[in-house]
Amino acid sequence: MSAGPDTLASVSKPLHTANWESYLIPLYGDLRRLAARLLRNESKNNSVVPTGLVHDAVLRLLGVHSITVETREQFLGIAAAQMRRILVEHARRRLAQKRTRPYDPAGQTEQNIGLEEILAVEDLMEQLREADQRAYSVTHLHFYLGLSFAEAGKSLGISEKTAQRDWEYARTWLFDLASKRRRDV
Repeated sequence: MSAGPDTLASVSKPLHTANWESYLIPLYGDLRRLAARLLRNESKNNSVVPTGLVHDAVLRLLGVHSITVETREQFLGIAAAQMRRILVEHARRRLAQKRTRPYDPAGQTEQNIGLEEILAVEDLMEQLREADQRAYSVTHLHFYLGLSFAEAGKSLGISEKTAQRDWEYARTWLFDLASKRRRDV
């Protein structure tokens, strides 16, 4: 992420077409890097590209009546969550298309597994959100945005050490739940 101001006074205004340029343009490079980071784990056959993902997320954010954030990290977190939703919806559509086609064993490739994994991770993250909102937030900021624990902690109003503990807890919790699911299958 590029160095920028800790606070974005102009972002604390509602996000709509009249004032979006004042804060989206300075953050566009960060948004694009964030999109590229999210897409890095996607299938090579994915038709989504970083620029398109950023634009789709921004268009969705423009449809929200009001977004109030005070820091760059908070805004990027909201954008990352929107991008992640877009990728999950894209994966669901692609899997639905594959299910409506006649069965073709040759078509069962690693690409299908990747789509299912995206949905499984999203489901695990939603369960973490329900179980521990703060651990979810730290995981989201650290894993998806690539923020350091110090940056994530600052964004959430907690110490760096607490952010690290929440990350360790979340990793263990997610791993245990994923392991239990694999055993149950």
